[in-house]
Amino acid sequence: MEVPSGERVRHTTAKHARQRLHMVGLLTALGVLLGQWSVAHAQQAPASRGVSEDATTEPDGYRALVNRAVEAHQAGNFAVARGLFEQAHALYPNARTFRGLGVVALEMHTYVEAETLLVQALESNVRPLDSELRASSQELLERARSFLGRVQLVVSPEETEAALDGRTLALLGAPLLLEHGEHIFDFRAQGFLPQQRPLQVLAGDELLLHIVLTPQPAVRGAQPRVSSERGIIKSPWLWSIVGVAVAGGVAAAVLLARRDTGYDGGSTAQVVGAR
Repeated sequence: MEVPSGERVRHTTAKHARQRLHMVGLLTALGVLLGQWSVAHAQQAPASRGVSEDATTEPDGYRALVNRAVEAHQAGNFAVARGLFEQAHALYPNARTFRGLGVVALEMHTYVEAETLLVQALESNVRPLDSELRASSQELLERARSFLGRVQLVVSPEETEAALDGRTLALLGAPLLLEHGEHIFDFRAQGFLPQQRPLQVLAGDELLLHIVLTPQPAVRGAQPRVSSERGIIKSPWLWSIVGVAVAGGVAAAVLLARRDTGYDGGSTAQVVGAR
């Protein structure tokens, strides 16, 4: 049975209207859901991060430096990224800048520095890391530590000062994290002989280095000069030589006196009296 053209038009128009109403309903529902998600996310974000990440707290230029640092890191320009992160950190030190510096240090294979920075990132309460960033930072920290050896120093005496590769160590009781390779320790203490100790460290090592310094030997002082002089004065040989020299001098004087006065005999007293 053929449907009149007017009825077909009315049927098509009603169908399109129902489709438009259905689409409007879907869009409205989607908008409501998005609005609810935004509100819920805004309420949960501070709880997960500990503090709000309001951009108004950032100093001028901070965000631009961070963005450039991230771009440099993604491009593999790690030295440039490090410099930019350092500038951003100087403006606004926080967990995010610590993490950025730690990631770059890891890429540059400076594992001790990376370990220190990543620990600071996890501990910082200024813009603390959210759960996702904390998890990834912990993984990076474990990766950095896998390249390091741990050395515990035990030294005697307690006042010993130590240096590692030419740099003074502040605390001798804390374990040291050292990169793979050879390191040189220097130990000094007042009244003890200095000691130098090379140490080869491998990744994953757990080493105990026990150092006992040797006391300096007692140094004998030189004999006092007065004692030497007294020894010379007491020497019989010296006085014998002096006696011979004096006697010879007197004899020479007598001979000269005889020659000058024509005296051919008599006592010394007579010679003196003639003059």
